[in-house]
Amino acid sequence: MLKPRYRLYNTAILHTPIASAWREMRDLVHMLNVIMVANEQVHELRWLDGGSAEHIPAWMEFVELPNRRSIRQEVIGRCERSYTLTYRVAENAVGIEDHSATYTLKPITEEPDKTFWEWTVEFAIADGVDAQQFLPYFVAVVDDNVAKIKAHFARSAI
Repeated sequence: MLKPRYRLYNTAILHTPIASAWREMRDLVHMLNVIMVANEQVHELRWLDGGSAEHIPAWMEFVELPNRRSIRQEVIGRCERSYTLTYRVAENAVGIEDHSATYTLKPITEEPDKTFWEWTVEFAIADGVDAQQFLPYFVAVVDDNVAKIKAHFARSAI
């Protein structure tokens, strides 16, 4: 039986030129450090099996706090020309499955010191998880991540 799929679409203006934003955002482990490790949301964030931002595909793993759930993600694509990165969650215990996400940076022609960022997250809800309760939680998590990334680049621009 097919499960319903959900799609979240977020955009933001980052207060930094596209080259500066991409230098950081092309490395998913770095961005997870920005939004989660600094805020004590994850522990033991690391690339797996010799992976790195320079080798795609690449696996990474982190332990979400405070419940110590392990989450494995795979960066499955990156395009330096179009400033796009795609990744998927392969193993997790947060209630989602068949997760993939892509973010893209675009220059703002009239304001070269700013960058347009769009982030699409697609997923299904795991068996046994109540969608009515889970969806508001997951949307809030994604919104919080967007806010932290915007704040990071607002600080970087100062």
